[in-house]
Amino acid sequence: MNGIHTHRFNNGFRLALEERSTLGVSLELHLPFGSALDPEGKAGLSALVAEWIFRGAGPYSAQDLLNRLDDLSTGRGSGGVSSEHMPFKTSCLPEHLEAVLHLLGVVLREPQLQASELRSLKALALADLETMQDSPADQAQLLFREALLGKGYGHYASGTPESLKSIRHRDAVKHAGRLSLEGAVLTVVGPLDWERLLDTVNSIFGDWQAAAPEFPTAHLNPPFQMHQPSPTQQTHILLAHPAFRPSDPEWYAFMLAVNVLSGGSSSRLFDEVREKRGLVYGVHAGIQVIRDVAYLQTYASSSPGKARETLQVTLEVIAGLKNGISAAELQHARTGVLSDLIMSGENSRSRAAQMARDLWRLGHVRSLKEIQQCVEKVTLEQVQATLEGWTPELLGLFTLGQEALHVS
Repeated sequence: MNGIHTHRFNNGFRLALEERSTLGVSLELHLPFGSALDPEGKAGLSALVAEWIFRGAGPYSAQDLLNRLDDLSTGRGSGGVSSEHMPFKTSCLPEHLEAVLHLLGVVLREPQLQASELRSLKALALADLETMQDSPADQAQLLFREALLGKGYGHYASGTPESLKSIRHRDAVKHAGRLSLEGAVLTVVGPLDWERLLDTVNSIFGDWQAAAPEFPTAHLNPPFQMHQPSPTQQTHILLAHPAFRPSDPEWYAFMLAVNVLSGGSSSRLFDEVREKRGLVYGVHAGIQVIRDVAYLQTYASSSPGKARETLQVTLEVIAGLKNGISAAELQHARTGVLSDLIMSGENSRSRAAQMARDLWRLGHVRSLKEIQQCVEKVTLEQVQATLEGWTPELLGLFTLGQEALHVS
């Protein structure tokens, strides 16, 4: 049993199934309902609604929903929202899938939206925000993201104490009315009959015609250097550089180059910044994608006395990528990427998540074989040409610690 099936319903909802001879079924749903939709002054509203709809729907109380999901599946995953979407993910036995989908349909289309539950969720969110203040690394990540992307896509999904306190029941009810399946994606992995799944999903969701909310355009702010004073015993450093997007023809070559830069204990950043100089315990870089925007994000933390050298060496290593990589580095990166692909592909839940990202970002699902072939056929010359066309311009520098750092 194998093969990938996809379908787009008349209401804009997209479904994909990868048939597999597994004992269970994994699914992932992405709804176009993220923190970028939060109204001005109401940051955290989308995240509250994402939790609120599970606090009672149709004939089910909050506890009934929880019990029913636990009876049928492994629960609802992490919950919450990203800047772009609201996820729902779970695994279940094949014979329970229809019941899980019916329950999800009730949650999305018939939420009770009780004021008492919203008050409880706001209290929990405020408590979580208070505990986050104890993590300077998390604070640095959040402040950096907002400086780079602006409040729309950059603000913390859970909001702030001030914004949460300003949210009223009527605000949340109105915002919940923006839930829609237009542009949403549902991916399923397991031993299922495609036609039966298609009929089931269509019977539950096919007549939902609500228009999708309009998201703001994602963009990067002008280059910046910013410091947040903090008495912390470490200096947290975050950098942003240009990157290619998954839809760009240079994607695979650039992704392999970034793996050379920061793909494990043998990567350039780890070797130069940590192993040779002992400047940090850990340093890493990765490509971040927000709708049509991509950037290379690098993070390092160092003691205040070593922070300047850490920043200097890190920037030098990133800039050095422009000069290309060796054949040995490419082969090592390729092996690492393919190993990760095989390991994640064997896990049906990871595979459902990967399919959802593809359908959401690319509009189609790549098979594991297709990804493997694309990685395998990248040549050293293609990587060098991609890096020659890449400009390691510093788009953002953010530091949190005792002393500000700057570059000329």
